[in-house]
Amino acid sequence: MKISKNIRELLITASIIGLLYTTGWYVEVAAFTQKMVLQSGLLQANASEKTTPADFNLDLIALDGSKSSLKDSKGKVIFINFWASWCAPCIAEMDGIHSLYEKTKGKNVEFVMISLDKDINKAKKFIKKKGYTFPVYQPGSAIPKIYTVRSIPATYVVDAEGSIVVEKIGMANYNNKKFEKLLLEKAQRQ
Repeated sequence: MKISKNIRELLITASIIGLLYTTGWYVEVAAFTQKMVLQSGLLQANASEKTTPADFNLDLIALDGSKSSLKDSKGKVIFINFWASWCAPCIAEMDGIHSLYEKTKGKNVEFVMISLDKDINKAKKFIKKKGYTFPVYQPGSAIPKIYTVRSIPATYVVDAEGSIVVEKIGMANYNNKKFEKLLLEKAQRQ
C-alpha cells in the first residue's frame, strides 16, 4: 500500500506533536518559539494614554509562605504580572521581565509576579529551575475586579500616584529601553 506524500507528512507532524504533548515538552518548545517572536521586537510593551485608578486590595502570599499586601507597595511604581508555569507565552516573556527587574532593582520599582498555578510547588520549581530572583506570589485574597484576568500573561504597571498606566493582556517584550525609561521616569516623580 502506497501512502501519499501529504498523508505521510501529516502523520509525521501528528507524531511530533503527540511526542511533545506526552513528554511535557510542548510548553517549553512553544515558549521558545514565542520567545523568538519577542526578541524580534514585534511585540513591544507601551504605556497607555488613559489612566485608571488601581485597586490595592490584594493580599499576597510569597513562595516562602510569608504574607503581604499590594498596599505595602503603595507610593511606588508597581509592575504586576499574572502568569503560570504551564503558560507558554508567560514563560516566553519571563527572561525579559527578569532582565528588566535586574535593571530597575533598588530604584523605587516593585515587581509583583503573581503565579496563578493551582499547585504553588510548580511555580516554585519553575522559578528555581530558571534562577529568577524577582518576588513571586500567589493571590492570598480575591483578585480585584480591575485586574480580573481572562487570559494570561497579563501585566499592569501602577504609577506612584496609584494609577494604572500600562495594561497589557498577552505577551510582550518589556526589556527594552523605552519601557525601562517609562518605569524609571514614573519612579522618579514621587
